[in-house]
Amino acid sequence: MKRALALFGLTTFICGTALSGPAFAAAGVAAVGNVHCINLTGTLTFGPRLADGGTERTEVMRIKLNLSTCTGTGDAQNINMGKFSGLSKAKIPAGGANDCATLTGTSTTPLNTSTTWKVKKATPKLLKSGLPFLSRTGTFDPSGHLTIDASGVVATGSFVGDGAALHVAVSESQSAIASMCAGSGVGQLSINNGSLDLTQPAGG
Repeated sequence: MKRALALFGLTTFICGTALSGPAFAAAGVAAVGNVHCINLTGTLTFGPRLADGGTERTEVMRIKLNLSTCTGTGDAQNINMGKFSGLSKAKIPAGGANDCATLTGTSTTPLNTSTTWKVKKATPKLLKSGLPFLSRTGTFDPSGHLTIDASGVVATGSFVGDGAALHVAVSESQSAIASMCAGSGVGQLSINNGSLDLTQPAGG
């Protein structure tokens, strides 16, 4: 009987260790540090399509980015690259949510995003970063290309509390976008450059 109890206790200890150790590690580490990613590429998609004088009351914008070149401090030193995705849903009761004019100017419609981090071999996995961007501004730069700048603060997972700055540049020219807006509409735009910075607050 004593031997059976001893074996039960050993089994319980081993199982408990396995669950609290490797299983926990597999979930990932809540990373701390600063992150700097450049050479961003990806897409912006719009549903319904954006059009000149669009009258829809709801517009959904999705963004997908490849973070191919990342450096950082603290836990971010182990980051090689990342995958960034997000969604913004604008509602305008009077209509006009899918008007091409919404590409420029400032929007406070939340852009809720998630970033998965890929780390170097033999280093701890990192939890995804949940990041809501609460303000973004679209402008056409001097070369005639649309750029979007957004700001927010990491809310969940890795790098919680870091201030975030996102900058993306669209490859289609202003004249090409204008042609799409006047024709069949804008369903997707390509992003050919950009950066993402996560910065710890002072004293963090």
